[in-house]
Amino acid sequence: VGTFGSDIAYAASTIAERNHVVYWEGCSPADALTERGYKYLFRTCSSARSEGEIQVQFVHDNAALLGKRPGDLKIAVVGEDSVYGTSIVEGVVARAKELGIKIVHKELYSGTVTDLSPLIMKLKLLKPDVICMGHRIDDGMLFYRQARELGLNARAIIGTGGCFGAETFRETFGHLS
Repeated sequence: VGTFGSDIAYAASTIAERNHVVYWEGCSPADALTERGYKYLFRTCSSARSEGEIQVQFVHDNAALLGKRPGDLKIAVVGEDSVYGTSIVEGVVARAKELGIKIVHKELYSGTVTDLSPLIMKLKLLKPDVICMGHRIDDGMLFYRQARELGLNARAIIGTGGCFGAETFRETFGHLS
């Protein structure tokens, strides 16, 4: 049975495939897992690319709540550079293009980053209406903490990943809406 992290699932499923062992992955959505065409790999969750597409669709469908028309929105998309974060970013960018939503910034950062303040300062200067993210627990916590400290004010930040389900997220930031 699978793992919690796409990078780990990527490696483990390779070993399972090599040994003709069925590998059930229930929680790792990176698209690269299934794009390899493995015979013994089965994934039960959605793909990360679709998570990114859903973020943008949500923004599009709720643009009026931000006082904008979808075509007038400015979106920044950022994510960590793993197979997971990259897939989410690709999904956001592709769906935004289909919907005619402007991407003002796209950036991948190292999943082992210890300081996201340069990225946050770029985002402050660009003033996107919405920030779409593909992050995991540690980098997600770092982003939200530093964004608060540096006064990043986007109308909405939409992220996917284990960060929001972590008890430390709720303890640190309380209920975000």
